[in-house]
Amino acid sequence: MERVRIINVKRVWGKAFREIFLEVWTMRRFCVFGVLFACSALPMSYQSAAWAESQTITFDNLSAPNFTPYTGSIEGDFTVTPTAGSWFFAQMNGNPIPDIFSNSTQSSVEVVENLDGLFTFSSVELDDASSGGFDFLIEGYRNGLITFSIGGPYPGGQFTAINNPNPGIVIDALLISIDSNTSSYNIDNIVVDTIPEPSTGILLLVGVLSALRRFGYQSTDPLV
Repeated sequence: MERVRIINVKRVWGKAFREIFLEVWTMRRFCVFGVLFACSALPMSYQSAAWAESQTITFDNLSAPNFTPYTGSIEGDFTVTPTAGSWFFAQMNGNPIPDIFSNSTQSSVEVVENLDGLFTFSSVELDDASSGGFDFLIEGYRNGLITFSIGGPYPGGQFTAINNPNPGIVIDALLISIDSNTSSYNIDNIVVDTIPEPSTGILLLVGVLSALRRFGYQSTDPLV
């Protein structure tokens, strides 16, 4: 009778150890495959996010007649707001039409991002509607401090692109200012990039690593 009891105990413990081993092995394989999958997804998710985050403010959603006062607009994830001077809808000039223009001696517009508040600036197109010329100043801000400044006389030409030599600098506000001696001038095609949120691959990797850490703690004592 005692022998039978010992054999039964051995069978119970043997079955328990087999179940624990299979659970551990399955969990390890899941974590390893999860890490490999997450890592393989990172380049694809990053590339797609980087491609999707670039936006151009074209003012194409402005439909009011030419010379209608412009008080600001939302396009994509961004808001453009006049901060100085008088601005108007431009339905007779643009690249392509429409855009915004001003006839004030000094004027400015501010660009901010509406979601997370952070973005980068690549370029903007300016146009001098008549002879006389103007000076421009483009400033990037972060927490109220200037992070970059681009300025000088407008180089001439129709809708000349003013490129940011440091397009990777992260900002939370962009200010475009004009000091003019001409009758009017235009702004169009502001190219900006929102800061990508963590991609699916990154989130998956973080989750798998957290599971590994938690599993590693539990597996040191299977009876806990």
